[in-house]
Amino acid sequence: MGLAHQAGDTYTIADAAWHTGATLVRDEYPNDALKHFQLGDFWASKATSGAGDPRLPTLIAWLRLNSATAYALMGGIDEATRYLAKAHNGWEPRDAFERAAMDRATAAIHLDLGQLDTAKQLAASALRTYGEDHRRGRIMAELLLAEVHVRAGESQGLILARHAIAGVSTLQSVDVRRQRLIPLTVALEARPSTDTRELARMARQVAATRV
Repeated sequence: MGLAHQAGDTYTIADAAWHTGATLVRDEYPNDALKHFQLGDFWASKATSGAGDPRLPTLIAWLRLNSATAYALMGGIDEATRYLAKAHNGWEPRDAFERAAMDRATAAIHLDLGQLDTAKQLAASALRTYGEDHRRGRIMAELLLAEVHVRAGESQGLILARHAIAGVSTLQSVDVRRQRLIPLTVALEARPSTDTRELARMARQVAATRV
C-alpha cells in the first residue's frame, strides 16, 4: 500500500487494502479487516473521480461485500445488510464464474446472519455455476452448502458434508480449510449423533493435514 501510494496508483492502494483485509476477516480479526476494507473503498472511490479504470466497479463491489462479512461476524446485522445492498448496487459480474464467486460470498454472509434459506439458495446457485470447471470454487460452495444443511438439521447435510470433506482433502489451500471446513466441523459437532461426530472427526483430521 505504501509503495502504491508513492507511485500515485490509487487502484493498487485499494486492491492491496482489500487483500490485506481478506486475510484477516475470517481469522478472528473482523474489526481490523473492516478498517482495511473501508480504507480500500475510500481510495477506490477517489480513483473513480479520475480517468476511470474498468477494474474499479468489481473491486469496489468486493470491498463492500467483504465489509458486509466483517459486520456480520461482529453481529452488525443492519450494517451488514446495508453493505450487501451497496455491493450489488449498479455492478454486474463480468462472467459466470465471477457471479458464482459473488453468490458464494453472499451466501456465506447470510449464513453468518442466520438467514439459512437465502444462504442455501445462493450456495446452490454458486455450486451449479462452478460445475466441474472450477474445482476450488466448487468445493468451497459444497462446504458452504453442507454447513447450511447441517445447521438446519437436515439429513441431506450429512451426505453433503461427507462429499465436501472428501473434496477438500484434495486441495492444498489452507484458506479453504480455515474459512469453511472448520465452520462445517463446528456445525457437525453441535449435532450430537454418531454420524455427525464421525464426520467432525474426519473433518478435523483433514484440516490438520497438509497435502
